[in-house]
Amino acid sequence: VQKDDVVLAYPQTKEIRMDGSLGKVYQDDYSTIGIKKPADRYLYILNNLHACNLFQGIWKTEIIAKIYLKPVVSNDILMLLHAALAGKFEQYKSVLFFRRTTREETKDGMYKRQICNITGEYLPTPPSASSLKNQFIFENVKMLFGAPSQLNLFLKLKLSMQTIYKWVERFYIKPSLCYIIRKLK
Repeated sequence: VQKDDVVLAYPQTKEIRMDGSLGKVYQDDYSTIGIKKPADRYLYILNNLHACNLFQGIWKTEIIAKIYLKPVVSNDILMLLHAALAGKFEQYKSVLFFRRTTREETKDGMYKRQICNITGEYLPTPPSASSLKNQFIFENVKMLFGAPSQLNLFLKLKLSMQTIYKWVERFYIKPSLCYIIRKLK
């Protein structure tokens, strides 16, 4: 059954470990079928998104053409957040996608790989991780202000503040607190 307000349909995901064995089924249900307001869908995805497995689902073509595409690290997250403003996500309750773990990498290694994927070239000294994170936050807020007209200025400002807080907490505050706690042990 086709639903006009669904912009992304995706299956459950199962991990394939580096040794080739099957791992866990990701318990990441990002369905927004019951959420009517675009701002509420955006906040739901912003606050709950971990692995971007749903990105591998089936998209409405016209949404792909309209969503925010910028050459920044973690652009898949920006695209999902923008798509949440445009419509709903629905999960098919069956494993149809297998995600292979191909490497164990640090955050810095991940950023170097993402920069290479974005620019098409390996930079011997890529921008710092904090610079890349700040650029991501800026592009996220910029995306909100370019969002559809169903968001008024007040709502865009409110979502921007919540977005900045969420990313600062995730990128800077939580890692700093974890570091301090590890040092205290």
